[in-house]
Amino acid sequence: MQQLFLDYQTRFRHADRLDRALLIGALCISAALGIAYAVLAWQIDVLDASKTEVQQQTRRGSQHNRLNALSGEQLRNEIKQANAVLTQLALPWEALFRDLDAAQQERVALLSIIPDPQQRTVKISGEAKNFTALLDYVRMLQANRSLSGVYLQSHRIEEQMAEKPVHFTVIAGWAVSP
Repeated sequence: MQQLFLDYQTRFRHADRLDRALLIGALCISAALGIAYAVLAWQIDVLDASKTEVQQQTRRGSQHNRLNALSGEQLRNEIKQANAVLTQLALPWEALFRDLDAAQQERVALLSIIPDPQQRTVKISGEAKNFTALLDYVRMLQANRSLSGVYLQSHRIEEQMAEKPVHFTVIAGWAVSP
């Protein structure tokens, strides 16, 4: 029998060079793709930052343009409305309601309270069980410190109802300090 010679480690020189060339080519392509990715990520960050800056400038610019677009008359009207709201908020509401509560009686129900700060008056509408209760309520309001010049503007007795309640409107001066 003849001896078999098996060589499992045979080297092919031309294949070795080809493998190295492919490996180097793959590494170069990977490096180029990595650099391209880094450049694109940097460009995205720059664009996001500029987008945010443009949005902020647009917001500031739209508010500025709105004020510039308003004519002098419109601007004066808006300022007048804002001042009217501030005046309403600065009124001594708590003192008025406290004094009206102090004058409140069981036989009188208030339906509305309408203040007029410019005229310094308050209009009080309500319903009393009878005319005597109404007169007592007006006297209580007259004794109040925050109200002055209290008078009965109108009254109407409801004849068709069994209890005959009296609907009334009282006008009073309101001590408002502007």
